Amino acid sequence: MTLVTPDLAWPADVLPVREAQHAFFPAVRDQDPYLFKVRATDLAGRETEFSTPLLFLTENFNKGADLVAAAAAYNALDPGRRVLRRLRGGGLT
Repeated sequence: MTLVTPDLAWPADVLPVREAQHAFFPAVRDQDPYLFKVRATDLAGRETEFSTPLLFLTENFNKGADLVAAAAAYNALDPGRRVLRRLRGGGLT
């Protein structure tokens, strides 16, 4: 698990934003986007660990119509910016 945030590069917004809103993938000098180590549990209680980028949204961007717009804009990103991860045979729903 990523327990300590590494020294991050200055973020660049990856989604359309309004004043005082930000949406970005954290990055470090040699990895853009940064891959956080995470653990997930499926409905049967099985755990799996994997690395994945995380999209950070400011609090005023993560609810209602703004959240719907953020999800749509994320899904419309160039596939190179949306990193898919294999879960070593596991699946999440």
